[in-house]
Amino acid sequence: MPIASPLDLASGLGKRSPTAGGHFVFMLDGSPVPGYVRSVEGGTLVGEVIDETVGPDFATFKHLGTLSVEPLTLELGMSMSRPVFEWIQASWRREFTRKNGAVVHADARYRAQLEQSFIDALIAETTFPTLDGSSTDPAYLTVKLQAESVDLERAGEESVSGVISRRQKQWSPSNFRLHLDGIDTTHVAKIDSFSVKQKLKELRVGPARLPELEPTNLEFDNLTVYTTLNHADDFIAWYEDAVVKGDKETRQERTGAIEFVSPDGVDTLFTVTLKNVGIYGLSIDKSEAGSEQVKRCKVNLYVEAMDLEYGDGID
Repeated sequence: MPIASPLDLASGLGKRSPTAGGHFVFMLDGSPVPGYVRSVEGGTLVGEVIDETVGPDFATFKHLGTLSVEPLTLELGMSMSRPVFEWIQASWRREFTRKNGAVVHADARYRAQLEQSFIDALIAETTFPTLDGSSTDPAYLTVKLQAESVDLERAGEESVSGVISRRQKQWSPSNFRLHLDGIDTTHVAKIDSFSVKQKLKELRVGPARLPELEPTNLEFDNLTVYTTLNHADDFIAWYEDAVVKGDKETRQERTGAIEFVSPDGVDTLFTVTLKNVGIYGLSIDKSEAGSEQVKRCKVNLYVEAMDLEYGDGID
């Protein structure tokens, strides 16, 4: 399919209802993805601008060099569909799968106006929101897709509709539990946002204007967790042994998990398992005279690997 020029796209706007910013559908391998997609961004071609200075007057000429594809960034309701969940899970397990898909942009009447397709995409990054027991906001998972090629094409004004998961309201950043072997984590009230990044290597072959992509190493973020100071004895003892005393034996590393649970705390919707967790820092909240705030302890943990496991929250 040919890539539409900006002039082609602009000329069509006067003939149709204005495209609505909140009306779009995310498609994966030909089917709408169930669940709530809050936003989409990027996913188009961008050219490298090359400056060349020539002649005695140092005149500068500009032209395009190599092309690359911007990542397509999605904010997904955490009641994500099984195909998306399985794709993320396989990526974390180094079972890399390339997928095709599209974002169909619609006008105010929910009529398709533009189809933004991506081809042979890999998951480049998955980011979890900050988990906070006091939060009342909805939770969204941010996923970056890196495609090998993309396409823009005018759509035929077909009716656009999504598939909303019945479990969307079950997901909240306040509904979580942290587990670490041998550590009392029942009073952990917050975990900062964390990501899993898939490094990709560009391979430029022959006259092709776009590179091929090959996955390389995975990077798992460190974790920062917060607990009340009067319930931090296990963390403090762990910190004293591993950091202050310098015990670097692997027995200081632990396994664990972050469970995402239903509002009533009964059902586990899904779990991020944590492998070879170590402690490398611990600090106490700033103290101010007269403050009545509960004193908290911030704990810095490294994690060698993470995995995703199904619960009851994946449709």
